[in-house]
Amino acid sequence: MTGDDARYDGHMLIVASRPRKLKQATRFARLTPPQDKIPHPFRVTDRVLAILSALASHRFLSTSQIARLDGGSARVVAHLMRLLHRHGFVDRPPAQAAYLSSFLHEGNVSLVHSITRKGMRLLADNGVPSDPRLDWTTKNTGNTALFLAHALQVSETMLAFRLAMPADASLRLIDHNELLPSFADAARESEFPYRLVVTIQEDRKPFTFRVIPDRLFSITAANGQRWNLALEIDRGTESLTPRSKKLSAKSTFRKKITGYFHAWKHGKHTETWNFQSFRCLTITTSDARIDHMLDVQRDVTNDSAAGLFLYSTRDRLQEHGVLGPAWRSSKDDSITLVRT
Repeated sequence: MTGDDARYDGHMLIVASRPRKLKQATRFARLTPPQDKIPHPFRVTDRVLAILSALASHRFLSTSQIARLDGGSARVVAHLMRLLHRHGFVDRPPAQAAYLSSFLHEGNVSLVHSITRKGMRLLADNGVPSDPRLDWTTKNTGNTALFLAHALQVSETMLAFRLAMPADASLRLIDHNELLPSFADAARESEFPYRLVVTIQEDRKPFTFRVIPDRLFSITAANGQRWNLALEIDRGTESLTPRSKKLSAKSTFRKKITGYFHAWKHGKHTETWNFQSFRCLTITTSDARIDHMLDVQRDVTNDSAAGLFLYSTRDRLQEHGVLGPAWRSSKDDSITLVRT
């Protein structure tokens, strides 16, 4: 048998595939078995498709994050991830070697996974819709440990929102890929549908730049209420007080706040995302850093649009939950994100 062998047993698709040869086996690469052997076959169940769909949406997820989404046995999930990796449906990005090494003192650390083109094809073959712009696999091998850490924190935050949705479906999470069909035509057809393009005057000349949230999503209530949210993860690695206030200098938090503020003022969120309103959520490292961010926000906005920006920390979210009174604005503290 060469390549992939797939057959039906009258119930589910059974996949048995032969991985491509690799020069050297590592923790993050597939080891080619002897030619007379193949990886253990497995059933492509709804559980497998749900895992692959989550990876297609999130880009990166650790085994422990996948287990929390799955809600079943963590041991079974770990076994499934080994099979999916062995069969070539998921990758283990090499950049995680440096990322994981920084957490070795904490004991056993979950491996990080991403979907491959083969995994995307399996989703498509089973009728699971996935937008081509969410095909992350072209960039998996070149990512740095810092980028991976940032992406995993985005995934962790979105996982917290997803798990916070009540069982009675009184609230529903609409993630970025589900929002695309409702975008304006130009944005929906764009290569970068989630970005807002803003033009302001700087030194009496027009300056155009773009702001792209780390994640765009909505929460809807059964009574018709809706909260549109642009998420920003700040890991505390960049200065909040650059030497120059010029937006053309480099990418800074000030530039991000300016972009969101002017996009809101000129209705770019409606023009692009078809949102009637939205809020920018920033999760950072400490309340002291939030204080500093609020100073920047007040300077940029002339102390207006207080409700446009909300801030929290990982400690606050752990204590109160993402839907609880974990959020701060320039005017208030202990803000509850969703009120019905």
